[in-house]
Amino acid sequence: ELVDPKNDIHTANALTIFGAVDYYKRRFAKVFAHGSNYGSKPPKLASELNISRQAAGVAQSKWFGTHIGIKSWHERTAYNIAKHRYVANQFGYRRLFFDRPDNCFTDALAWVPASTVALIINHALLQINRALPWVQILLQTHDSLTFQLPIPRLHEAIPLLRKHAVVVVPYPEPLTIPVTF
Repeated sequence: ELVDPKNDIHTANALTIFGAVDYYKRRFAKVFAHGSNYGSKPPKLASELNISRQAAGVAQSKWFGTHIGIKSWHERTAYNIAKHRYVANQFGYRRLFFDRPDNCFTDALAWVPASTVALIINHALLQINRALPWVQILLQTHDSLTFQLPIPRLHEAIPLLRKHAVVVVPYPEPLTIPVTF
């Protein structure tokens, strides 16, 4: 089942790229966007997506032309690891890099969003655990929580879980990631 493009960036990206969405177009958009955003070059994208290097390069040029903030983020990240040897997320956590800046660029790009999402999930876990002791959290997996609760309380639980899973990322324009079940 496909997700509403208002709540799923990969569906929205597939619509932008192809003008339509199905499972394969959404998957392509997800791999392409993540790869481009996290520093993959056209040869790697071409291999992962089974397209030509030229097509990957053209698509990536359009991608960065449409999403101009990504290139400036890449430039800020390269500057930070070259000058300061670390990157930081909006919660104040830092990751230090000891390798040459060129060797750790893609790791630095990936760390900020990955650590941010993990922290969001951990904050949500704590909020849910404090507010809803009858919900048993079973597993935290990077960008999701698995939990169990008494079936008779399911309809009561959904709005409460949604409320307590909201975590604001303190960007200049605060960010909240939509919660889905």
